[in-house]
Formats: sequence, structure tokens, C-alpha cells
Amino acid sequence: MGVKGLTTFSNKIFEEYASEKEKLLKKKIQELENEKGHLQEIKKVLDALNKELIINKEKQNEKCYTFDINMELFNALTRESDIRKIYYPTINEKNKISLIIDANSFYFYFASKINWLACDYSNFIEYLKFYIRIFLSIKDIKNIFFVLDGIEPFNKINSGTSLKRTKSKDKRIFNKIRHNLINNNIRKSIDDKIIAYNPFYPPPLCILIYMIELRKISKNLKNYRFPVNLRIVQAEYEADVIVAKYARKYNGFIIGNDSDYLIYESPGYIPLDSINLPDIKKVDYPCNEKWKINATLWKNKSLCYILGFSSLYMPIFATLCGNDYIDSFKVPMEFVKEYTKTLINYYIIDNIENEKCNVKTIIRNINKEINVFNDKDSLKEVLEESPKLKEKIDGIIKSKINKINYQRNKNDLIDIKDDDLYNIGSILYKKNYLKILIEYLKKKISQSEKEILSNSNENISQEREKNKELLIQSVLSQITKDKNEVEEYYQKLFSLVKVYLSNDKFIEKHEFSQFINNQNVSKISDYFSKGMFYGKSLKVLKYKTFHCSPFLDNVFNDSCWEITNNLRKEFYSILFSIYSDYNKKESIIIEEYKRKKFELSEDEIIEMEVNDEDERINNIYIIIETDNTSIESIPKRKILKYYINKYVNEDIIINLQNISNLERGKFNLYKKIFYSDSIRINSLKKIYIPIATSLRYIVIESYKMNPSNALTDREFSALLASIVSSMSNLLGVHNTNDNNLLKSKHMARPLPKNKVTKMTLNFIHRFSQFQSIIFLNIYILSALSLLDSSFLVNKNNVSYNLHEYCWGYGFHKFLEYFKTIDYLQNDKGERIGPFRSNYLNNEFRIIFNVVTENIRDYIVEDKSKPFLKYFYKHK
Repeated sequence: MGVKGLTTFSNKIFEEYASEKEKLLKKKIQELENEKGHLQEIKKVLDALNKELIINKEKQNEKCYTFDINMELFNALTRESDIRKIYYPTINEKNKISLIIDANSFYFYFASKINWLACDYSNFIEYLKFYIRIFLSIKDIKNIFFVLDGIEPFNKINSGTSLKRTKSKDKRIFNKIRHNLINNNIRKSIDDKIIAYNPFYPPPLCILIYMIELRKISKNLKNYRFPVNLRIVQAEYEADVIVAKYARKYNGFIIGNDSDYLIYESPGYIPLDSINLPDIKKVDYPCNEKWKINATLWKNKSLCYILGFSSLYMPIFATLCGNDYIDSFKVPMEFVKEYTKTLINYYIIDNIENEKCNVKTIIRNINKEINVFNDKDSLKEVLEESPKLKEKIDGIIKSKINKINYQRNKNDLIDIKDDDLYNIGSILYKKNYLKILIEYLKKKISQSEKEILSNSNENISQEREKNKELLIQSVLSQITKDKNEVEEYYQKLFSLVKVYLSNDKFIEKHEFSQFINNQNVSKISDYFSKGMFYGKSLKVLKYKTFHCSPFLDNVFNDSCWEITNNLRKEFYSILFSIYSDYNKKESIIIEEYKRKKFELSEDEIIEMEVNDEDERINNIYIIIETDNTSIESIPKRKILKYYINKYVNEDIIINLQNISNLERGKFNLYKKIFYSDSIRINSLKKIYIPIATSLRYIVIESYKMNPSNALTDREFSALLASIVSSMSNLLGVHNTNDNNLLKSKHMARPLPKNKVTKMTLNFIHRFSQFQSIIFLNIYILSALSLLDSSFLVNKNNVSYNLHEYCWGYGFHKFLEYFKTIDYLQNDKGERIGPFRSNYLNNEFRIIFNVVTENIRDYIVEDKSKPFLKYFYKHK
């Protein structure tokens, strides 16, 4: 859920609190050791302070953690093609290690290291394998769990969090591209605009490939009885709570990048950003270095020790801090005034009292000196703004210095007007919100424990655990009363707190029967757990909504998702026709969210400027267009048009259909959707079918959308050549031993030797269109239960080579190459295909012929620029 400000706050605590406290403790110990007299009393204090120093040091050391890597095993995993031959050392059961990895966080961590403008999925997979080999080579590693997110919970959908994040992402993409265009000297023609920046905005296909590759590796290790248990766990909703549950069950460390993991009770949380994993580009094989992986380890108990309350109450603290579903809690003003008066009185006492040789007093003063919560320094700043009150306080300090007895009657030391308390408290609240929130919570906890816990000799932690739910309800009930809120507010707080409790009875579970017909409930559950029926499909079924997620695209053009408008409708129709109980005569409304380009009038722009809407003004862009209404004899007039991008929703009406239960019937429907119901496609190698269908679709649909801006023969040939080039590692290799899933291949793919220039926006847009088509292709195959169909794979297995269908770098290289050489000619001048390899040229021609079969039955060509004119001329 993401607790607001907790990561920054915790970093401050662990970095500053412990180290500053150590300095002050050592300083005080040295002072006392140099004192004379009262030796017995001083000795007791020194013993207590030294114990405190040891505890504090332990808390600091807990943060540093090191994993030792078995380099012999790492090299063996990299080198050996058959993992059954690898010797694995015996695991020390006492020291065995389990890692529970937030798969979504891990994906963003390592994928951000890759150039996504090129969409090089093979490189992406090599990074994944490299890091998994490192995890498998950790000494005494026993279990590794990758926990994948499921569908978003209703409260996140309802709160609008998803939509806000998507809109923010869309805006960042626009700003990145605009910034780079400005810095790369925009040329006259819009198609010549260039972009060199490589931001991490991977297409949706990327996460699907990631999920499939993880499962592939896991299955392979299991099949060959590798001693490390690497499992893929599919959460039904968000992964956080399942990650915490597995961490406790297997006594394992959580690895992720989410402040929520500071809240859950677990052996420890390691932020991904803190792990110093080796750079794959700097590793030579075999690697002769000795690796130790250093990381930062956060412990829930250590944080609670500093905050001053049991870990039981951390879920309440997290909820009050605010998250994706609720704003930060506003502490009642009555408590703020009470806290302010207490703080002022302590401030006076600290200035008029000689420090007693008392452990509690010394430690309290040390804690107040540490500038973590900043309440003491904040009060000084506030008093500077209240000269009359400051003068009054200074007078008390001056008159009573060294005269007051050690009686901390903090309420009666100074009389402060209610207005002064309110004003000072308001300023302190803004400066030191978290400190005041913590003090408020501690007061509520104290009241609840006095009411609920007995005074028996039973261990306090055991008694808290027995009364866990009751204590939490009591604290929340008191908070609700303080705010004079209705029961609905209490229920909202409690429902959010329950998320963090990681108790099985509180974990949100799918009730598939609520939105999937009984006939297919078990099928959906099975597909979902295997990753064949992805969360986005279930989200459509449950919430009737679909987000066309923004990724790298030509932001000055219509969205790259536009070309899949019909595909998405087919996808929705298949989903609800097969998996829902709706009557086939009914219509379904799906709410879609997608980037759209809107033209602005001059009046709208003037209104924005008048209202100082800087954010909207910064998102405006201008396109120079030709006025088509000009008379032919007069030179065409150039006009300026103003546009803005918005991420908007639109209702899509879907009609249901009768879909065959037979696999052949579904496969025929699939081919029909992609304009591929032809004779030749049935004779294709199974691995080629999703390629051929996607290529036919982009050719035909681009002509239907806009013949003047349709896919060109050069673009089509470059797409096909890049796919064949990318698949060269797979093509023609029969009976491949599948044991080398963790091995680095580093095979060269056949590419032209021309230089690569900067990517044009037109290229980016075309390739993004193809990406979105591939993405919908996979989703439709999944919805039709064809991913593991005998029509697509030779064995009873899911098609695993989806990443080879898209390779932006190859597309760009061939696009540049075909500027000077026709698409059936190689660099030797031979008209046999774009490759030197006869085998690859043959594969290229086979797919080429299937995709172009009867293509003129679907497209209306421009006679002056016919599609594939050279091909038809010589066919």
C-alpha cells in the first residue's frame, strides 16, 4: 500500500538515531569515569550506560548483512548445460537461509538497467538468469520464493490510486520525450524528430515474459531435483501480505522496495536498492573473484524499540501515517496542546535543573539531544516567533535555576494561555507531525493495555499476543472516539489495519464464483496460479475495466493502443462469453482508460493562461499542418494546431458470442480475429503462428485506420527480419536440451553492419503499435486456453519464446538497412533474402508468403505506392 514517509523516517532513525546515541553515550561514560566521589553510585550508572551502549550497538549492527557467494557453484551454474551434473554442497540446516522476494519490485529493480528503447528482451532475460544464479549460489540458501502480484484490490481501484499513478506515468513519458527532442534540435518534419534518451517505460509484454521465464526456471530446477527450492507464488491480490506470511513461515528475509515491509512482523527486510549486486557487464567467465553481497537489513523489532511501542501496534501506526487508501491521520488538537505544554515544561526543567546521576534521566536527556524527532530544536524555533512567551519562560529559568527539586510536575510548572498553546502546537504539528503522532499513539496504547491486560506474572509479550485483536480494536475505538467519528470511520481504519496483520482470516481471497461461472471457476484458478491467465484478464472480469498502460510512444500522435481497438473488443467478448454467466443476448459495458490527443482552441489556451494553469500549459504541443482547403493553384497555407494529451475513460459496449468448447473451434476463431484464416498458415511451424497473425493484423489494420499512414513494405520487412534475426538462436535447433536455462548464451544474432542512428518518433510509434498487438495476441490466446494448445506447441507445455517476437534494435537496424537495399536482398547483393544464411532466408520467405497471402483482399492500396510492390512484381 505504501506508507507515506515511512521509508525516509526509518532511514533517519536508523542512520542518525543509533549513531548519534552511541556518540552521546560514549561521551557521558567518559565524563562519569573522570568524576571523583560517589564511586558506588557512579559505578552503577556506568554499568547501566554500558549495557545501553551494547544494546544500541546491536541495533546498528543488525542493519549490516552480508551474503557469502559460493563462486564454484556460480561458475558451474553458468558453465554447465545440464544442471544434474552440478555438485551442490551440503546445507547447514542451522544456518539455512530463505529469501522471499517481492517479484514486482525485483522486476523494476533489474529491468531498469536495460535499454528499453531497443526492447531487447533477450538481454532482459540474461539479466534475470544472472541474478538468479547469484541467489542460488548464496551459501546455505534453502528456499527462494518469488511472490507475484495478483489483481488490484477493490479499495485501491475505488480510491483512484491506480488511475493517479497511470496519469502520472503518462505525463512523465510526455515530459521525457519533449525534453529530449528540445535537446536534440528538432528538425522541420515531425517524422524527423529524434530521441536518444532511453527511459525505463517497458511495454506490458515485458511483465508477462518475466512471469513466464520465472516459472520456466522454477520448473526446470524442480524437474532435475536441484536442492534449492525456487518457487513462484501467485498472490490473489497485492503480494505484500503473502510475502510477509512466507517470511514468517520460513523464517526468511524479505527482499523488495516497499515501506510496507517495515510494518509486517518478519525476520528482516532488505531493500533492493541496498543490495550491491555485481554488474553483469563486468563479469568474465569463469569468475575468479570472491563475491560477498552486502545489504542493509531492517528489523521490525529494532524500529519498534526506537519508537517505543510493541510491533503489535505497527499496523495501526502505518495506517495512521496514511497510504494509498487513506490520508494521514489528523491528531486531535486537544492532544497537540497537551503535548505542547508538556514539551515546554520539559524544556524549562532541562534548563534549570542540574542533571542528577540517574540512569533514566541521563538516557532521557541523551534521547532528547538526538535530532531525530527534532522536537527540542523545533520548540526553540517556535519560541523565537513568540517573544512574549519566550520572555516568560526565560524569566522562570533565570529565577529558579538550581533551586527546583527533582519533581517533574509538568502540568503546573508554567501557566500558558490556551491561544498560545494552540498557536505553538499548530506550528510544532507541521514541523514534527510524526513525533506527535507517535506520542499520541503511545498514549492510546497505554490506556488500552491498562484496561485489557491483567497484572499477572505472565510474560507481557505473550499476553499481548493472546489479546492481539482485542488490543488493536480498543486502540482504534479510542482514536475514533477522540475524532468524534462514526462507526464507518472505525471500520475503515480496522479494514486497513487488518491488511498488515498477515493473519489467514484477514487475507483477502478471491471468490471466483462471484464473477466467473461455476463451469470455469476451477479452470480460472488453475490458469491464474500457473500464470497463464494474467491479472489484467481477471481485473476485466471482476471490475469491467481495462487500462491501456502508457509506455514509450510518439506522444505527439494518437496512442499506439488505437490499432488494437478491435482486438480489445474481441478480447472482452471472449472473456465474458466463456467465463461469465451473462446471457449471450446481453451487452456488457467495459470502462477503458487510454491516452487521447485533444485539439485546443485559442480561447481554451487563453483561459489556461488567465487562470495560471501552468501544468496544463506545459503539456501543450504545437503541430504544423497543411490547410487542405487551400485552392490548388495557390501555395498551401501552413497552420498551427494546438494539442494536449489526456488520459481519459471511455465506455466500450461489448456483444457476447457463442464460442465453441472444442480446441479447433477456438483456434479457428483466433485466426479469424487476426485476419489469418488462410490455408498457408495451417502449414506454418507452430512457433511462427503468433508472429504471422500479428504481422497480418498490423498490415491490414493500419490500412483500415489510415491508408496514407499505413505500414510500409520497408517497415513490414524490417519487422519480419528483426523477428527472424532474434529467433535465430531457436530456429533450426531441434531436440534442444532445456537444462541450460540458467546459462548465458551470448550468441550473435545476424544483423546488418550499418550504423545505428538515433530513433525517430515515427519508428518508436510503429514498434509500440506492434508491441501492443503482440500483447493482445497473448491475452486472446490465454483467454481461449490456447497457450498450451497442440496447435501452438509440440509438447504439453506453454509457449515460452514470446520474447523473441519483438526486438526493437533489430527492427531499427533493418529499417535503416532497407533504405538502400530492397527487402529480398542481402549485403552480398543476392536476391534471396536479407540474411547470409540460406536457412534463415528460407524461414523469412516462408513467413513472408504466409503473411502476404491474399493481402489485397483486405487492404485498399495507394496505386502510386502499392504495398510490397517489388514483391508482387517479381513473385
